[in-house]
Amino acid sequence: MLKSFFSFAVVLMSIHFGFATGNFNTPTTNSHSETTVTKKMSLNATIAQLETHLIAGNWTENKNDHTHTDYHFHDYGMVDMITTKANGTTTMNSALWTIESHEEQVYLVLTQPPANDITFHEISMSGDDMILSGKSNLDTKVLMPTAIKNNAGVIKKVKKSVTGTWKIEAPSNENYMKYYFHENGTFSFSMGNKSVNISEEGVWEISSDGKYIMFYITNNDKEQVTSRTSVARIISASDDTLRLEKTITIPDFENMFSKENQKFTLKRTR
Repeated sequence: MLKSFFSFAVVLMSIHFGFATGNFNTPTTNSHSETTVTKKMSLNATIAQLETHLIAGNWTENKNDHTHTDYHFHDYGMVDMITTKANGTTTMNSALWTIESHEEQVYLVLTQPPANDITFHEISMSGDDMILSGKSNLDTKVLMPTAIKNNAGVIKKVKKSVTGTWKIEAPSNENYMKYYFHENGTFSFSMGNKSVNISEEGVWEISSDGKYIMFYITNNDKEQVTSRTSVARIISASDDTLRLEKTITIPDFENMFSKENQKFTLKRTR
């Protein structure tokens, strides 16, 4: 894949150079309209190839503070960005993504809820790496291809292992935590004690590398709109035991939980 991606990178850089210099192979008729069509066809082909490669691979952005972000682009127009800090804390943000052209340049456009903030990153290539340039150097991202999504069998196996009802209890049985992972891709979660009970629900997925459970928490109205996201790293999953590493972040209950990742061992209930 990297070899074919490098070939594609050369094509993209050639097109990018052609935009900058105006050096196009125009038809023998020198027709302005035909030249415009040629440019548009080149842009459309570039956009289609970029979309294919973003979806086909996993991408990682490494930062100077030993933080890295894994990008998982989905064919239904969502990208999940899983960020792991130096201390192991993991968070996830999701956005809508498209690739668009403007004034003969190609951009990755991200729309992030809930405020629908839109950011534009001009796309260029450096070898196999994808450079996303923002308004300033601080906004520039370098995405490196790290894996190929050809592990559908692994994802299916992990999802089968996770599906079911899981529970953790304190020795006193006063505190509890329950996860219900349903086969249809929905989940519900509850935890608490004698004083407080917390619950949430939504949709769950296994990440394309099989390492994470991604949670899309929905609001409680009939529209079932995703209100926020979270992520848990799968340490291990067997018939009876599910070990997760997760930071618990629940609105209005932030002070009840540690802001660091915590490891949980859950037992399957029959």
